[in-house]
Amino acid sequence: MRRIDIITATIAVSALMALASCEKHQEILFDTPFVSISDETGTSSSMNVSNSANNYLTSLRIDVNISGEKYIGDVTIEYEVIAGNGLREGVDYVIQSSTLSPVVFTKGTYTMPVRLLWKHNPDFDPEKDNTLVIRLTSSSMEEMLIGYPGPSALKSSFTFTKQ
Repeated sequence: MRRIDIITATIAVSALMALASCEKHQEILFDTPFVSISDETGTSSSMNVSNSANNYLTSLRIDVNISGEKYIGDVTIEYEVIAGNGLREGVDYVIQSSTLSPVVFTKGTYTMPVRLLWKHNPDFDPEKDNTLVIRLTSSSMEEMLIGYPGPSALKSSFTFTKQ
């Protein structure tokens, strides 16, 4: 019986040590405020759009990441739209007027949309540059980084490719 008690005690102690070593995942907060752009899920920086789709609405999200003590007033974010030579505004796509640049974040607002309506273009040329890039360019908050912190500045732009 003593051998079973020792094995049971060893298993119990091992289980307790394993449980004690588990930590709850804590969110990593950045000291420096930053702004990013991505799809609605927050996971991607690119998307393909079919030319055959007509009146197809896509929505991006611009996120500001600011700690509460630094978010003391409105923050204005500007972006630019760079269309390849195969796309024309009003023919291939339209940016919803309520989401045009600049986008103003009032205190306590952390996500704002940019909405695009994609149109079927019967003169679409697949051999041309059919990319549309929305690139964050500036913030009214002086210390705010464009894109994720780090040398790659990930999610500072979003690229659509019309196919």
